[in-house]
Amino acid sequence: MIKFFRHVRRSLIEQNKMGKYFQYAIGEIFLVMIGILLALQVSNWNEKRKIDNDIDLLFLALELELERNILEINGLINVGHRTDSISTLFIENKITRDMIRQNPYLAFGDYRTRSTFLEDERLDEVIEQEKQLSTEKKELLPNIKLIKRRIKAWRYWQNKTLELSMQRRKELVSKTPYFRRGDSLAFEKIITRAIEDKIYRNEVEQY
Repeated sequence: MIKFFRHVRRSLIEQNKMGKYFQYAIGEIFLVMIGILLALQVSNWNEKRKIDNDIDLLFLALELELERNILEINGLINVGHRTDSISTLFIENKITRDMIRQNPYLAFGDYRTRSTFLEDERLDEVIEQEKQLSTEKKELLPNIKLIKRRIKAWRYWQNKTLELSMQRRKELVSKTPYFRRGDSLAFEKIITRAIEDKIYRNEVEQY
């Protein structure tokens, strides 16, 4: 093709047809420009297709991340229900010595907390790609950003809860030096305190 165009140019120059040569040269430049524009368009299209494919994979990873978080949250809810039930029994004076002997944690009104890990890496990546998202996916952004804010707030309050739990545990140990002994006599003292000490029961209720 290049040899053909070169031959045409040479033929026009040799025949001293400069007007037609310039027309041909302009046409050739025009064709080259069209070729470049088409190449750029194809390149842009390929790049967009790659970005769209990456975003689809990102949303798939986000879906898996949210599913793992849901499992974590369900586990936390179950612990919360169990803790609330035990604390309610404790506060309403429905805990007996035999119940505590069968489940020693009852002596502390389930005086514990649980640390749960929620993931948000994919949430961050989706938010960072906001300008690249399709209109359909952009409609999901308000909810995605809301989940991100909720996880941030949850981490803050979980840390506060863990601090409170550690503080209460230290207070418990300081007030019951026999707490960590592990012998049967110490355990009976713990049971007596749990059942008869009203101040301790109030602390559990506040917790």
